[in-house]
Amino acid sequence: MRAATRNRMSTPNRTDTNTDHLGEHDKGLREGTLDEKAHTVALVREFTIALLTTFDPGPNAWAPRPLTRPMTMLRVDDDGTTYFVADRESLPTSRVRSRRRALITLQSTNRFAALDGRLDVRDDRTLLRDIWTRGCDFFFDGPEDPRAVALVFHPEKVETWDSSGAKGLRFLFEAAKALFTGDKGAQELPDQHVVVDLSTTKRSA
Repeated sequence: MRAATRNRMSTPNRTDTNTDHLGEHDKGLREGTLDEKAHTVALVREFTIALLTTFDPGPNAWAPRPLTRPMTMLRVDDDGTTYFVADRESLPTSRVRSRRRALITLQSTNRFAALDGRLDVRDDRTLLRDIWTRGCDFFFDGPEDPRAVALVFHPEKVETWDSSGAKGLRFLFEAAKALFTGDKGAQELPDQHVVVDLSTTKRSA
């Protein structure tokens, strides 16, 4: 049985003590059951759409040209490896063959994440069948479609900003206190912004 799970839509933010309605990330924070890397991956799993940025070396290797487009996140493994499906002739796919560096950005109302890592193109029908969803059928004739390939993103560094739930209430309290006291203080609480190094957990590519 594989360790990966399908992504889920973000759950509503609430501050009561019942955790039944919370996603994996929220429960881990409340119960203290997830380590830093695991809870960061759990936050990433709350998203279904990512902005994927790839780079074209172009005429100047020191200033590669970025290309960003929205992509559906089909699966996120426990180590943060993220899977997409793309057309083998698309610009993101062709750019990966020349430059593997890539970025993912994620955004909701009060949660944000930026992932830096490497992107691989996998022409693997078994993998495609494993990550395939009904949404992919809008673009391809099933996982056996020769145009379809898997894009596999291996994150090395993840930054998250989370002001949901109790964090958001604390931030509003600190902001109100700063407004009335004139002490502006820090612009974010220490646990709102987290930087996690995932490179030590990655498999050799």
